[in-house]
Amino acid sequence: MTPATMSEFVNALTTNLENYTRTFGNPPPLPIPQPHQRPSIQEIYDNYKLPDELMSGSYSNQVLIGHSATEFFFDFITGFYPTPAVSARVYIPAAVVPRFLTTIKTCVEQYRKRFGDNALRDAQPPRTDNQSDVPPTPQDPPSTFG
Repeated sequence: MTPATMSEFVNALTTNLENYTRTFGNPPPLPIPQPHQRPSIQEIYDNYKLPDELMSGSYSNQVLIGHSATEFFFDFITGFYPTPAVSARVYIPAAVVPRFLTTIKTCVEQYRKRFGDNALRDAQPPRTDNQSDVPPTPQDPPSTFG
């Protein structure tokens, strides 16, 4: 995602988390991990296995965020003519979403400190004819999901 898109993503996820909280209450707390020696970042990456077909990633220029009582879903959409299609769908447990959101906000803030607020605006790719410069009004996700 571009830096400007990350800011929009943070706003959309914040709104969706607020909608979730109004509907279901606060997400359940994460279990407290047992104390142990934390692995290094390199050890963590070394333990991740990624199938070859996923190595190149998936292109997306839109994301739809929704939730059920237990999880959030992210539909990453490729909006090419003539028909947009979901290129990837990711599910995250509701308990993890506040921490995920905090991490993304921290990354955006670090970017702002390093490159300045103008970098976020200037990093926005040019919009196509069917896109608006005004972000869509947040709406509650469908209640039938899940």
